[in-house]
Order: sequence, then C-alpha cells, then structure tokens
Amino acid sequence: MGSGAVVTLCSASPALVLQPFADRLGIRLIGTELEVVDGVLTGKLTGNNCRCENKVLRLEAVYGDLGEYRLRAWGDTRGDRELLAAAQDAHFRHFHAKKKKRARLQR
Repeated sequence: MGSGAVVTLCSASPALVLQPFADRLGIRLIGTELEVVDGVLTGKLTGNNCRCENKVLRLEAVYGDLGEYRLRAWGDTRGDRELLAAAQDAHFRHFHAKKKKRARLQR
C-alpha cells in the first residue's frame, strides 16, 4: 500500500480457498489451515479455526503486540467480535438476510 499500511485478510475461511484472492490483491492472508496428508485433504483442521479469539491470537503470532499498530478491522459475523474489539477503527456490517426477511422473499 502506498500509505505504508500492511493489509492482512484474517478469515475463518480455509486459507487455500482465499490464497488466490489475497495474491491477486497483493495482501497477506491468515486463514484456517486444512490438514493435507499425501496431497489429500483429510477433513481436519491444522490448529484452530481462525475465528473469535483465534483471529487476534493468529494476528499477534505474526505481528506481535497489536497495540503497536493502528488496527482497522471489518467484520460481518459473531466470529469477528474479538478482532473488532481489538481494533481502534472497527467496522461491522451484517450482510446476511434475516430468516424473517428470507421467508417473506420466498412467498
């Protein structure tokens, strides 16, 4: 980034799914790691799912004390709550339709 900002996509989604997106944007990625044995996905995770407090822990493992940074974060689920709490500039937006709304749309 021209501003000197380090942009990192931190997601509970599998890293192998998001890596092409992150590469295309030229940003760093921290995601949930899936176990691969002999080139085959096992259906297990390597480590913890990158959600809730694990998002903050994973960021700290890479960058150290997050208090040393001006942290801007965006989230849209319960799994982002701890990351948003750690950020000085937090943004939450719920993108998913509520069940009532969905039911009305299906009629």
